Amino acid sequence: MKKRLTLLLCLLMVLAASLAQADVKATLKNKMATRSGPGTQYTDLGTYFTGGKQVTAVSKVFDKRNSIWWVQVEFLYRSEYRRAYTGHKRLTVSLGQLPEEKPLGMARLAESVVPAYGPGEQYASYARALPAGMEATVCNHESGYIQIEYQNDAKKMKRAWVPEGVVEFTETQEDTVLTGD
Repeated sequence: MKKRLTLLLCLLMVLAASLAQADVKATLKNKMATRSGPGTQYTDLGTYFTGGKQVTAVSKVFDKRNSIWWVQVEFLYRSEYRRAYTGHKRLTVSLGQLPEEKPLGMARLAESVVPAYGPGEQYASYARALPAGMEATVCNHESGYIQIEYQNDAKKMKRAWVPEGVVEFTETQEDTVLTGD
């Protein structure tokens, strides 16, 4: 088990390094409507800025449900950084410049935690804590933080970032591939 966890952490560090190197400046073509995750099934985070504003494009995800690409973007809003997803059509960025996100496994929160809009203390925090024992999909790892995907109380999908120390992996993507589940 320790060997597999060590292997997973090494894999996550390599992925984090590749994502960190892929940050690309993008210009908004029009208003930036955002979601907490890559699709309309995720919580609506609001509309930010008008056309012409620059943001940082971090990664891409294809939404099979709506047949569109979503881009994870980072931006400064009211003195705090945020990450959110917006449709690729709203940005002047080549998808070829961005890494594609892939689920990394399943996890459980070891303790109650207030999630953030991004991987670090400089990012805005959400208003409500997530409970200990909550299960989630692991989507990303960066700078000591894990991006998780879960269903909120309103039964909407949501993505948020939590410190890696509160996450206990229950299944890695390799486990799923090896067992055929």
